[in-house]
Amino acid sequence: YPEYGIWIDVEPKDFIWNYKLLRTVDEVEGVINQLIKDRKPISLDTETENLNKKKNTSLGMIQIANDPRMVYAIPWLHYESPFNSEDLDRLKVILQRFFGSTEIPYWITWNCKFELNILENTIETSLATKIYDGICAEFLLDDNRLERVTEFKYGVYTLKQLGLDRIGYDGWNKAVLAARGDGSLM
Repeated sequence: YPEYGIWIDVEPKDFIWNYKLLRTVDEVEGVINQLIKDRKPISLDTETENLNKKKNTSLGMIQIANDPRMVYAIPWLHYESPFNSEDLDRLKVILQRFFGSTEIPYWITWNCKFELNILENTIETSLATKIYDGICAEFLLDDNRLERVTEFKYGVYTLKQLGLDRIGYDGWNKAVLAARGDGSLM
């Protein structure tokens, strides 16, 4: 999809979502060192207890990837996290180095404003290099979308136009989206 600056180097029919749950500090450090060494853009997503970016929320999971075939998940304060408080202190230092690395050409996020608040409040750091935010990009593709909020619930139809349905995503059903929007389907 060169017109949108998106390059997926696998055929959609061959696209496989893989993830690796990192369970030790050494495992996290090894992955982080390799991601820095690769010098490729990195996608970043966080999962939190709720959507309040400053109060009464805790970071549950950090997900990072520099290849669409593998996502690494770091459970932070997730109820099944293998990390104790001493481990989290060590991880904090490792992640500060990672997020502060100038070797990462740019970061890919969705709602970077939220992610940055969570990183600053939990890890006490920010991203050191450029950020590509999907919400900003979506707005640039259709700056009138706010007037059609019911038609473009959460803007996923704009994303569909980017071709995400070509990689097998089937969540475009309007009934499913409406259920997600009213909280009856997670």
